[in-house]
Amino acid sequence: MSDIQESMIEEAVSMYGVIKPCSGKTIEQSFTRVKNKLLFWFNDFHNSTRIIQRVIS
Repeated sequence: MSDIQESMIEEAVSMYGVIKPCSGKTIEQSFTRVKNKLLFWFNDFHNSTRIIQRVIS
């Protein structure tokens, strides 16, 4: 796992507390690259899906 992915996980935990991957996925499978953005999608404590994004080069 890259440093940016780890920092995105830390940010998600800081913002939402307990997080977990969406159904049928692992944390490692919860990252998607779209053009110049890295998306991290996960469920929060209430099972609401959230996304954090970062611009990457």
